[in-house]
Amino acid sequence: QQISCDLKLAAVSESTLECIQYFTMFVAILISGLLADRFGCRKVTLSSLYLSALSSVVCAIVADYTTLLLSRALIGFSVGLNYSVHGVMIGKLASNKAILDEILTVSSLMYSVGGVWSAVLGY
Repeated sequence: QQISCDLKLAAVSESTLECIQYFTMFVAILISGLLADRFGCRKVTLSSLYLSALSSVVCAIVADYTTLLLSRALIGFSVGLNYSVHGVMIGKLASNKAILDEILTVSSLMYSVGGVWSAVLGY
C-alpha cells in the first residue's frame, strides 16, 4: 500500500506488479532445465541467487514504476530458475533416499508457505 501511494499507482499497475513476478517465474521454470543441461545445475543456481540479490537491492531503492516492474520481473525469473534446479542439486548431495524425500518436501513447502509468511510479516 505504501508503494502505491509513493509512486501514485492505479489499481491496474498494482496488480501488474503482483502478477509479473509469477509470470516470469513460470517462464523461467520452463527454460531452467535446458539451461541446467547446458551450463550445469551449480552455475544456474549461483546465477539465479546473484540475480535475485541484485534485483532485490534495485527493488528496495527504486524510485519509478518501470524500474520496479523490471526488478520484480527479474526476481520472479531468478526464483523460477532456482525452483526447478534445487531438487537436482539436493538429490546430488543427499546420500539417503529417506532424507532426500524429507528435504525436498520441506524445501517445496517453503516455496509455498514462504511467500505467504513474507507478506504477513511485511504487512
